Amino acid sequence: MADCDDLFLGIGIDEKKLVDMVRRSDFNPGNIKRRRELIMIEFQRFMNATLMWMTSPAERDARLLRKAIKTRGTHVGIMVIIEITCTREFCDVSAAKDVYHHLYKSLLEFDLSRYIVGPEQTLLNSLLNTKRCKETNKEEEKIVMLDAETLAKAFNDKSEVYIENREIINILMYRSISHLRAVFEQCKKIGVTPKNDSPDLWLHTALTYLVHPIQNFVQLLENSLAFKLLMAEEEDVWDKDYYSLEDSLSRIIITCPKVDLDKIKIKFKETSKITLQERIRLVCKGSYKDLLLGVLSK
Repeated sequence: MADCDDLFLGIGIDEKKLVDMVRRSDFNPGNIKRRRELIMIEFQRFMNATLMWMTSPAERDARLLRKAIKTRGTHVGIMVIIEITCTREFCDVSAAKDVYHHLYKSLLEFDLSRYIVGPEQTLLNSLLNTKRCKETNKEEEKIVMLDAETLAKAFNDKSEVYIENREIINILMYRSISHLRAVFEQCKKIGVTPKNDSPDLWLHTALTYLVHPIQNFVQLLENSLAFKLLMAEEEDVWDKDYYSLEDSLSRIIITCPKVDLDKIKIKFKETSKITLQERIRLVCKGSYKDLLLGVLSK
């Protein structure tokens, strides 16, 4: 029997071409390992999204808060806590805290103080425990400019950290959403530059989630889907935030109420020039894609 080299030479494939074919093929050990990793990631992503979809809103938020707290103060963890506390009603946050206590036999605030040790703790605790007034009173209308100047100073002053400043936190906690929207617009007129490498960035993040949650959700979806598309096109791209970006895709689509989801779909199409469903079909796969599209179609 002829050996392998003779067989390949007999059909016109020289050794160099054969090596190139194997290197590019699915039989390459590196490609096989990567494909296996991506399949496992896709399966885990589907399982996490399914669990989120099957549980009640209170349990979903309790589990998301637990996962965020256990990241011990990472950027992604703090972002998720701010997102949940700023975009849910006070009664919904309270229900999530009760479920958290039932599931993990510990108070959420206690775990927050254990795992997140830093200036952000004051802001996060306040967000978790504040019942915001819904209506703007006349006194609030008179002090929009004053509040805007106070916040603008905190955002623009690079020489001092304001995240533990009680006056700043009180503005975010106790003003109505309509009042904060007016303050935010006034801040933009004054000119605000968030401190990217400072804890004060979380003050600005909390304010934007309070006044423009849909815009923030759309930005997170765009980031997640753009990164996933990059992962599909580039073999060597890997990032520590990959999982968190995927979590944001599932979290927003599955946990947002239908009214907010409809607004998100409209805003996404306006900014991306493609529908959210079309983008998901392009970059997501298998059962995970079907689950997300099913939720969006309801």
